Amino acid sequence: MTGRWKKQKSRVVYRNPWIVIHEDAVIRPDGKRGIYGFMELGSSAGTVALTENNEIYLIREYRYPLQRYTYEIPRGAGPKKESRLSVAKRELKEEAGITAKRWTYLGYVNTSPGVIKEFAHIYLARDLQVGTATPEGNEKQTVLRVPFADALSWAQTGKINDALTISALLRVQAYCKL
Repeated sequence: MTGRWKKQKSRVVYRNPWIVIHEDAVIRPDGKRGIYGFMELGSSAGTVALTENNEIYLIREYRYPLQRYTYEIPRGAGPKKESRLSVAKRELKEEAGITAKRWTYLGYVNTSPGVIKEFAHIYLARDLQVGTATPEGNEKQTVLRVPFADALSWAQTGKINDALTISALLRVQAYCKL
């Protein structure tokens, strides 16, 4: 049983439309009994919207759990039946007011795999059309257009701390050879 956990039973301790919190009775890899709690999220998607001049759009948004503002790529989640590309397109339009003609899927990341079951998908959007953002009522945000090199520097120096955004910037950098 090296490296594997064995689930004995599972129960949902909390559920709302966005998250499910599980508590499992387990046998740990060392053979001891214990519990393991984790949160399950629906499919989410984030988009690096890249202009012809190698600028990208970031969202400055207040994040309640952190009690501070963050810089992130446009992102969001949707119900399980909604495709991840549909989520990415909807969130880019809603949060940044942008639509795109070309979409490239760059894989996914697990943002915090020790406590969250989440597959955060990454997209690159190009051939952009910029309109007006229409964020939801719980979102107080500002849209910024910044050079890709600056955003990458912000990720390296800690101005950007969001795991999905940092991962997405690195994937775009490799894919586009920026």
